[in-house]
Amino acid sequence: MKSSWAYLGVLTVALALAGCGQSSSESDPPERVSAENSSTIQFESPGVPADGVIPAKYSCGAGSIWIPLEWGSVPPGTKELAVYLGRYSGGKGGSQRPKVPFGVLITHIDPSTRDIPAGTLPPNSYWVAHNTFNSCGMPRKGQNMLLQVFALKRPLRTPISMPVSDWATRLTETGLGDDPPPGGPKWVAEITEGALANGQFTATYGQR
Repeated sequence: MKSSWAYLGVLTVALALAGCGQSSSESDPPERVSAENSSTIQFESPGVPADGVIPAKYSCGAGSIWIPLEWGSVPPGTKELAVYLGRYSGGKGGSQRPKVPFGVLITHIDPSTRDIPAGTLPPNSYWVAHNTFNSCGMPRKGQNMLLQVFALKRPLRTPISMPVSDWATRLTETGLGDDPPPGGPKWVAEITEGALANGQFTATYGQR
Protein backbone atom coordinates (compact mmCIF):
# COMPACT_ATOMS: atom_id res chain seq x y z
CA MET A 1 0.00 0.00 0.00
CA LYS A 2 1.64 3.19 -1.17
CA SER A 3 1.06 5.05 2.01
CA SER A 4 4.45 5.87 3.46
CA TRP A 5 4.34 8.73 1.21
CA ALA A 6 4.40 12.43 0.15
CA TYR A 7 1.45 14.94 -0.15
CA LEU A 8 -1.23 16.86 -2.09
CA GLY A 9 -3.49 19.36 -3.25
CA VAL A 10 -6.57 21.61 -4.22
CA LEU A 11 -10.24 21.05 -4.49
CA THR A 12 -13.39 21.67 -2.45
CA VAL A 13 -16.69 19.93 -2.04
CA ALA A 14 -18.48 22.18 0.43
CA LEU A 15 -14.93 23.18 1.04
CA ALA A 16 -14.04 26.65 1.17
CA LEU A 17 -12.72 28.90 -1.55
CA ALA A 18 -13.77 28.38 -5.11
CA GLY A 19 -16.56 26.37 -6.62
CA CYS A 20 -15.54 22.95 -7.98
CA GLY A 21 -16.45 24.02 -11.39
CA GLN A 22 -19.86 22.92 -10.24
CA SER A 23 -19.82 22.83 -6.48
CA SER A 24 -20.96 25.28 -3.87
CA SER A 25 -18.55 27.72 -2.31
CA GLU A 26 -18.50 30.98 -0.46
CA SER A 27 -17.00 32.81 -3.39
CA ASP A 28 -17.35 32.68 -7.13
CA PRO A 29 -15.46 29.85 -8.84
CA PRO A 30 -12.03 30.92 -10.09
CA GLU A 31 -11.91 31.81 -13.75
CA ARG A 32 -10.05 29.32 -15.90
CA VAL A 33 -6.58 30.79 -16.34
CA SER A 34 -4.48 30.60 -19.44
CA ALA A 35 -1.40 32.32 -18.05
CA GLU A 36 1.13 29.69 -17.02
CA ASN A 37 2.52 31.95 -14.32
CA SER A 38 -0.79 32.38 -12.51
CA SER A 39 -0.79 31.39 -8.84
CA THR A 40 -4.33 30.04 -9.18
CA ILE A 41 -5.09 26.67 -10.73
CA GLN A 42 -8.59 26.03 -12.03
CA PHE A 43 -9.77 23.03 -10.02
CA GLU A 44 -13.11 21.26 -10.17
CA SER A 45 -15.00 17.97 -10.13
CA PRO A 46 -17.21 16.98 -13.06
CA GLY A 47 -19.04 14.70 -10.64
CA VAL A 48 -20.40 17.51 -8.43
CA PRO A 49 -23.52 19.31 -9.70
CA ALA A 50 -24.12 23.06 -9.65
CA ASP A 51 -25.80 22.94 -6.23
CA GLY A 52 -22.53 21.75 -4.69
CA VAL A 53 -24.10 18.68 -3.07
CA ILE A 54 -21.94 15.59 -3.47
CA PRO A 55 -23.91 12.68 -4.97
CA ALA A 56 -24.39 9.69 -2.67
CA LYS A 57 -22.31 7.44 -4.92
CA TYR A 58 -19.19 9.45 -3.96
CA SER A 59 -19.06 8.41 -0.32
CA CYS A 60 -15.63 7.01 0.50
CA GLY A 61 -12.16 6.39 -0.86
CA ALA A 62 -11.57 2.68 -0.42
CA GLY A 63 -7.91 3.25 -1.33
CA SER A 64 -8.60 5.50 -4.32
CA ILE A 65 -9.83 8.98 -5.18
CA TRP A 66 -13.56 8.38 -5.11
CA ILE A 67 -14.61 11.58 -6.87
CA PRO A 68 -13.40 12.66 -10.35
CA LEU A 69 -11.10 15.68 -10.40
CA GLU A 70 -9.85 17.97 -13.15
CA TRP A 71 -7.53 20.99 -13.18
CA GLY A 72 -5.97 23.44 -15.60
CA SER A 73 -2.39 24.44 -16.42
CA VAL A 74 0.32 24.71 -13.80
CA PRO A 75 3.32 27.09 -13.65
CA PRO A 76 6.65 26.30 -15.31
CA GLY A 77 9.07 24.70 -12.86
CA THR A 78 6.42 22.56 -11.17
CA LYS A 79 8.20 19.41 -9.95
CA GLU A 80 5.19 17.53 -8.66
CA LEU A 81 1.52 17.96 -7.86
CA ALA A 82 -0.25 17.14 -4.62
CA VAL A 83 -3.98 16.78 -3.95
CA TYR A 84 -5.75 17.04 -0.62
CA LEU A 85 -9.26 15.93 0.29
CA GLY A 86 -10.46 16.77 3.78
CA ARG A 87 -13.89 16.10 5.26
CA TYR A 88 -14.71 18.68 7.90
CA SER A 89 -17.35 20.50 9.93
CA GLY A 90 -17.11 23.88 11.60
CA GLY A 91 -14.19 26.23 11.09
CA LYS A 92 -14.29 29.08 8.57
CA GLY A 93 -13.81 31.85 11.10
CA GLY A 94 -15.70 30.24 13.97
CA SER A 95 -14.52 30.17 17.56
CA GLN A 96 -13.34 26.57 17.27
CA ARG A 97 -10.96 24.85 14.89
CA PRO A 98 -12.63 22.74 12.20
CA LYS A 99 -13.23 19.12 13.08
CA VAL A 100 -11.59 16.89 10.45
CA PRO A 101 -12.64 13.24 10.84
CA PHE A 102 -10.93 12.25 7.60
CA GLY A 103 -8.23 13.68 5.35
CA VAL A 104 -5.97 12.27 2.66
CA LEU A 105 -3.04 13.83 0.83
CA ILE A 106 -1.82 12.35 -2.46
CA THR A 107 1.66 13.36 -3.59
CA HIS A 108 4.25 12.52 -6.25
CA ILE A 109 1.69 13.26 -8.96
CA ASP A 110 3.34 13.88 -12.33
CA PRO A 111 3.08 17.62 -13.20
CA SER A 112 1.71 16.77 -16.66
CA THR A 113 -1.37 15.14 -15.07
CA ARG A 114 -4.60 17.11 -15.54
CA ASP A 115 -7.26 14.80 -14.12
CA ILE A 116 -7.91 11.88 -11.79
CA PRO A 117 -10.85 9.64 -12.75
CA ALA A 118 -13.08 8.40 -9.93
CA GLY A 119 -11.94 5.14 -8.36
CA THR A 120 -8.27 5.56 -9.28
CA LEU A 121 -4.96 6.92 -8.06
CA PRO A 122 -2.37 8.61 -10.31
CA PRO A 123 0.50 6.31 -11.40
CA ASN A 124 3.47 6.22 -9.01
CA SER A 125 1.74 8.50 -6.51
CA TYR A 126 1.86 8.16 -2.73
CA TRP A 127 -0.71 8.97 -0.09
CA VAL A 128 -0.95 9.62 3.61
CA ALA A 129 -4.25 9.66 5.47
CA HIS A 130 -5.65 10.88 8.76
CA ASN A 131 -7.79 7.83 9.46
CA THR A 132 -7.23 4.90 7.17
CA PHE A 133 -7.73 5.56 3.47
CA ASN A 134 -9.25 2.10 3.04
CA SER A 135 -11.90 2.68 5.72
CA CYS A 136 -12.61 6.40 5.73
CA GLY A 137 -16.06 6.05 7.26
CA MET A 138 -19.46 7.20 6.03
CA PRO A 139 -19.75 10.97 5.83
CA ARG A 140 -22.73 12.54 7.59
CA LYS A 141 -25.26 14.86 6.02
CA GLY A 142 -24.03 18.44 6.21
CA GLN A 143 -20.35 17.53 6.43
CA ASN A 144 -18.22 19.41 3.96
CA MET A 145 -15.33 18.41 1.75
CA LEU A 146 -12.39 20.62 0.96
CA LEU A 147 -10.49 19.72 -2.17
CA GLN A 148 -7.16 21.27 -3.09
CA VAL A 149 -4.43 20.85 -5.67
CA PHE A 150 -0.90 22.20 -5.26
CA ALA A 151 1.86 22.80 -7.81
CA LEU A 152 5.08 22.24 -5.87
CA LYS A 153 8.44 23.71 -6.80
CA ARG A 154 10.33 20.79 -5.27
CA PRO A 155 9.45 17.18 -4.48
CA LEU A 156 7.88 16.81 -1.06
CA ARG A 157 10.00 15.23 1.63
CA THR A 158 7.26 13.43 3.46
CA PRO A 159 7.60 11.43 6.64
CA ILE A 160 8.19 7.69 6.52
CA SER A 161 5.58 7.02 9.17
CA MET A 162 2.08 8.46 9.29
CA PRO A 163 2.11 11.90 10.94
CA VAL A 164 -0.12 12.96 13.80
CA SER A 165 -3.69 13.83 12.89
CA ASP A 166 -3.11 17.56 13.37
CA TRP A 167 -1.68 17.83 9.85
CA ALA A 168 -5.14 17.32 8.31
CA THR A 169 -6.66 19.98 10.55
CA ARG A 170 -3.81 22.34 9.64
CA LEU A 171 -4.28 21.85 5.90
CA THR A 172 -8.03 22.26 6.21
CA GLU A 173 -8.02 25.43 8.29
CA THR A 174 -5.39 27.01 6.05
CA GLY A 175 -7.52 26.23 3.00
CA LEU A 176 -10.61 27.67 4.69
CA GLY A 177 -8.79 30.88 5.53
CA ASP A 178 -8.70 30.27 9.29
CA ASP A 179 -5.54 31.23 11.15
CA PRO A 180 -3.86 28.02 12.34
CA PRO A 181 -2.01 28.04 15.67
CA PRO A 182 1.80 28.26 15.54
CA GLY A 183 3.86 25.13 15.09
CA GLY A 184 2.70 22.01 13.33
CA PRO A 185 4.33 19.68 10.79
CA LYS A 186 6.97 21.48 8.71
CA TRP A 187 6.01 19.59 5.58
CA VAL A 188 2.54 21.12 5.74
CA ALA A 189 4.15 24.56 5.47
CA GLU A 190 6.08 23.32 2.43
CA ILE A 191 2.74 22.74 0.75
CA THR A 192 0.75 25.72 1.93
CA GLU A 193 3.53 28.31 1.78
CA GLY A 194 5.93 26.84 -0.77
CA ALA A 195 3.57 25.98 -3.63
CA LEU A 196 4.01 27.82 -6.92
CA ALA A 197 0.24 27.74 -7.38
CA ASN A 198 -2.82 26.05 -5.97
CA GLY A 199 -6.54 25.60 -6.52
CA GLN A 200 -9.46 24.53 -4.39
CA PHE A 201 -13.19 24.21 -3.93
CA THR A 202 -15.66 22.93 -1.35
CA ALA A 203 -18.79 20.78 -1.50
CA THR A 204 -21.32 19.37 0.93
CA TYR A 205 -22.69 15.91 1.57
CA GLY A 206 -26.48 15.70 1.30
CA GLN A 207 -28.96 13.11 2.54
CA ARG A 208 -27.63 9.57 2.28
